[in-house]
Amino acid sequence: MGIKKYIDFNTGSVSDSEIQLVADGTTGALSKVSLKQQKDYFQQGLISGSFVVTSSFNTFSSSYSNDSASFNTRINAITGSTAVSGANTSIPIALNVGILANGTNQISNLNTVFSNANYSGITIDYIGGGGIYISGSLNCNGRTLRFVSGSYIYGTGSVTNFTLDCGLTQKCFDISSSGRPSITLGLNGTTQGKLSPYVFGAKPDGNDCARALQATIDCCIANGSAVNEFFLPDGTYTCNSPLIQMNWNPGSSTYAFHMIKMTGTNTFSSADGFGSTIDFSGRKDSFGIGVQLGKGASISGIKLIGGFNYSFPGAYSFYSSSFSQMTDGVSRDTTYSPNSGIVVDPFGASIPADGGWPNNDAYSIPLSTYYRGSGGAGSTGTCLDQVYIRNFVIGVISSPNGSTANAEELDMNRMQFGNMKICIVSCQSQEKNNCCRMVEAWGVIGCFFVTGIYGAASPGSYFFSQLNFAGFCNQMVYNPEQSYFPTMWQNIYFESLGKLGTITGTDSATIRDSTLNFATLTAEVLQYPDGQISGQGIYFENCQIRMFGQNSPVTINAVNGPLYFSNCSFDVPPFYNEDYNQGYCSFSNCNVAGTNFLMNPNDMQTISGPSFSNTFAYGNIKVKIGNPQGATRIYNIKSSNPATRFPINRTTSNYFVSSSLVSGYHYTYISCSSDEYLRVKPNDWLCYDLLGNGVGSKMLGIVTTVTTASIQVQYVPQAITTGSIYVYNWLALHNISFTGDLTNGSNIITNVSVIDGTMSDFVATGLWGGLLQSRTFTPSSDAWNFGMCRLMSYNSGANTITVDRQAGVTKSKLLFTNTDATIEPASSLIFLTGSAIGAAGTGSITKGNDSHHQLSVTTGTGTSTGTIGSVSFSYPFAGAYIPSINFSPANSLAAALSGSQQIFMDATGSANYTINTGTSALATSSTYIWNIQAS
Repeated sequence: MGIKKYIDFNTGSVSDSEIQLVADGTTGALSKVSLKQQKDYFQQGLISGSFVVTSSFNTFSSSYSNDSASFNTRINAITGSTAVSGANTSIPIALNVGILANGTNQISNLNTVFSNANYSGITIDYIGGGGIYISGSLNCNGRTLRFVSGSYIYGTGSVTNFTLDCGLTQKCFDISSSGRPSITLGLNGTTQGKLSPYVFGAKPDGNDCARALQATIDCCIANGSAVNEFFLPDGTYTCNSPLIQMNWNPGSSTYAFHMIKMTGTNTFSSADGFGSTIDFSGRKDSFGIGVQLGKGASISGIKLIGGFNYSFPGAYSFYSSSFSQMTDGVSRDTTYSPNSGIVVDPFGASIPADGGWPNNDAYSIPLSTYYRGSGGAGSTGTCLDQVYIRNFVIGVISSPNGSTANAEELDMNRMQFGNMKICIVSCQSQEKNNCCRMVEAWGVIGCFFVTGIYGAASPGSYFFSQLNFAGFCNQMVYNPEQSYFPTMWQNIYFESLGKLGTITGTDSATIRDSTLNFATLTAEVLQYPDGQISGQGIYFENCQIRMFGQNSPVTINAVNGPLYFSNCSFDVPPFYNEDYNQGYCSFSNCNVAGTNFLMNPNDMQTISGPSFSNTFAYGNIKVKIGNPQGATRIYNIKSSNPATRFPINRTTSNYFVSSSLVSGYHYTYISCSSDEYLRVKPNDWLCYDLLGNGVGSKMLGIVTTVTTASIQVQYVPQAITTGSIYVYNWLALHNISFTGDLTNGSNIITNVSVIDGTMSDFVATGLWGGLLQSRTFTPSSDAWNFGMCRLMSYNSGANTITVDRQAGVTKSKLLFTNTDATIEPASSLIFLTGSAIGAAGTGSITKGNDSHHQLSVTTGTGTSTGTIGSVSFSYPFAGAYIPSINFSPANSLAAALSGSQQIFMDATGSANYTINTGTSALATSSTYIWNIQAS
């Protein structure tokens, strides 16, 4: 007898047609019978095979009704097998060779069949399904064991030396309800080239599949030379226990290397509900998949879901807290055994201090028994590809046990992470050349990459590239390198990052070709964050760094060491406190978006004259200018940082009345005098410190309203409530150059003539704030900010500028510019004696340094009132203008000389400064000395 196969000759598909063509089990003759007749024949044992034509029956009937050979040929073309009647088929049906599904032990009958040289295997095929019971050892002698859906083998013992022929969604072995599988398999291969956990009864139906999945993993590892690919068909498989890839060698009492490929149908961009998914949400105290001493083991196309259920408190609280505070209060988060999606080398030789992983494996064996062996070796070359991990405390962690090493050459590609505390954790320093490429992260993430917390807490060497982070991310990295290895980051995009995090160490990390969008104040952070970039020894190259759409400064803390920025772009100059913890920043070829700013506070840089004329540079700059004769001259510029602290109250601390919560953010009022309020405008950024020395300055918030009595500040950090602090404006220096006249004691600059820049933009509220460097205004108690004043208004019709300080001198045609430019070295200055010094009078200039010179004039005979002499530049400064020059008496004769004055003259080919006498004539044969300094 046999099972009927209904085949459509045109399509090869199964059909339910009423009239069928069958092969008689006795003669092999073809005949037309109804479905009822087939049933009757089958019950009587008269049919061994049924082959059916359901399309174009009449045509087939006339052509093949009496030609069984042609019929068999046609069947062979469709099914890949030969239609042979009777019991002598090459892979007979189990019932045809006496194998019964009646609960009796069939081990003897099966061994007999597989010993028969006439058979190349056996087909387990029962109508409606059925199980063959075995007890003992079945040796299939290299033959094929074929299963038709619904039929399977159960019992105890082993089935060895066979090729498995079944679909990827068929159950073939019932492995008992608890403990280790009751049947072990020794495979020569599978017709699919892979093994599905359906073979052991797994189904994506909500029931616990952990035993079936673990049995499939064990079978692939045990039969690695024959079949090492674990394949998980579409669906969501519940697992209430972790899955462990391991190869324990009881003879040597050690773990041995193994290689297994776990594959599924999940793709890089698969949405929830699609692909191969394993649901570990019922197990919050362990891990999902553990790879113990893998050698090229891989996991690809599989989605892992955990039970970490962090309750998002809102953006304000989330960004205000550290990633370490991200917890659901239930999921395990210990040093050596945290709840994780994938763990490379979860077990060491002994149970660690936190007790190790609790509870049992899929076979109800305590996980504590896996802490065994004597070696400290770990995995090499583990590959994760198109894996999606969400809702775990940690996504991927290497060597958390604290004792194993290696875990190197970890290759993560096309990964997705969602809703977890940490995506990737490194635990020990032998993790070398570990790479992570093409990553997407969604939902809420505490921190992407962490070292120094779990396991042995010594970081490995990692390379990250092509990261795309959306949603909420508290920080990118926590990596106290401790002089181990740097991390490399390339092509990183963050949509809403709270802060970069911490990277410290002498081995510098590099972040290049990346966009770091920090979370916006209004919609997310709701307070001004401190240290969005913090650390030391970090190189930023070709990066865009900003709070997207905010035009607010990113805050930078250089901690006990340098931060380097090269070819980077900022929306506005960043808040960088150069006194913070004795660190410093270096900006090279960095610019502010929408301007020609170059930020170079610590680097010497060479810029051509034409490009410099419309560019404002900060730091130590060498500017090359060609004179009309073609000779190249070099000017030095020394200037402040791109932005600076500017005091509001210059003598005492400001007192916070209170800090209140409104519309989700904190605000406060700062009391101020009628003079102080002039120094602040709406949309200014305020910073503060506690001592009034600028050390440790932090951002306070953004000014919203200003009155004669108080200043309202929004987005105040939650920790600030009441107290006395020093408050400053954080204002960017702007590219501006203009001339004007000053009157001692007045706060108005008259006769303003703009040379370079846009005065209306310079004085306007907001981005630039009208901050000017000038030594000509009355100093105040803030000695560290000497020479700074705020331009409050500009009257283009009257050509006047109102500032917040009073002038300390009366001068005409002064040049005002935000450079601290040095004058040309002495060799390029020309001193011309004037008419007043008399016959045989002499003059000379002695160079002190780049910004200080000394003019010495020795009079002759016949001295009189008039021009003493002039200092001439042979060519102009960059942009066809030169800085103001201060002449100050250097000896008593010069000090006593009345009527000395400085006159500025601007020219395209030369610029002269003259000193004239007043009513007093010069003394004969006397030496008058003046100091010359650029202002």
